[in-house]
Amino acid sequence: MCGRFHLNSEIGNIITKYKINYKEFDEYSLGDFYPSQDAVIVLGSEKRVLTLGKWGFFNDYKRKIVINAKSETIMERTMYRNSFYSARCIIPANLFYEWKEEGKGKKVKYKIGLEGSDLISLGGIYKVSI
Repeated sequence: MCGRFHLNSEIGNIITKYKINYKEFDEYSLGDFYPSQDAVIVLGSEKRVLTLGKWGFFNDYKRKIVINAKSETIMERTMYRNSFYSARCIIPANLFYEWKEEGKGKKVKYKIGLEGSDLISLGGIYKVSI
């Protein structure tokens, strides 16, 4: 997944788009989202729940947050394996950002979204922490 995304949609639009049956919060932040922040996520398939989840998996060994699982190794890495098989979610967003190296250490930020669609769905996995 990208290192940053943007969500600026009304809750009613999200509830309608994803056919939400139940929401677990009344307010959420709008704007750019960074790793370790609480982000809006959609859980479930038949009964859909809108909730908040902290972005990232905490890596005990390196004491940092990991945000990208590679498709080539997601089924083998112990950090992600169980979540890949049983804990998938959708992350509603309006767009996400990618950076392109333009030479001499200069990076340009590009906004990526869908033309003609306000909301996009980013695929995610989650782990419940107690």
